[in-house]
Amino acid sequence: MPQLNDDDLFDDEPQTTNSKASFTLPKGSMPWIVGGLCILITLPGMLASFPATMAERERVKAELDNISRLKVDEMTQQSLALIAETRYANGCRFVVSKLDSTQAAALGEGINVIDIATNGYLPSGTIACDFVGNTAVLESVDLDGDGIPNPAATDFAFTGNAKVVQQAMQAAGFDAQLSNPRN
Repeated sequence: MPQLNDDDLFDDEPQTTNSKASFTLPKGSMPWIVGGLCILITLPGMLASFPATMAERERVKAELDNISRLKVDEMTQQSLALIAETRYANGCRFVVSKLDSTQAAALGEGINVIDIATNGYLPSGTIACDFVGNTAVLESVDLDGDGIPNPAATDFAFTGNAKVVQQAMQAAGFDAQLSNPRN
């Protein structure tokens, strides 16, 4: 083995020796080697956490979809409330109880609405409303399967604005209705 002195440490010329061949790394390769080793060390942990990460991603996506749906629902409800208020303001026909025609009744989806005075169905296109805040358009539908369509409540719109409902009820002659509603 050759002896090294202080001058050899700062010598720019490589020393030629008779020792076995040595391997020299190319210049700039050390960061790549260190990076590769880091990847090899962290890869098993990343692969193990991949399913949990994907599940969390799906959960977050579902929550964002739900928030988006709720915002759309809220905008739809606001639009329907305006439609219902307009229907009340324009004089919708109140549904009344079969037992007592002085008592307003509640609307239901797909329910045939009968005119108490004529004992016949109200015509299609009639706007019906109730004491709760529901309004509907009567549309010809065959509910009983006899092949004859009869006007039934569809295209519901609801308002929670009790003042609008009460004003429309008073205009229709249901002054004391709110204290004793019947279905």
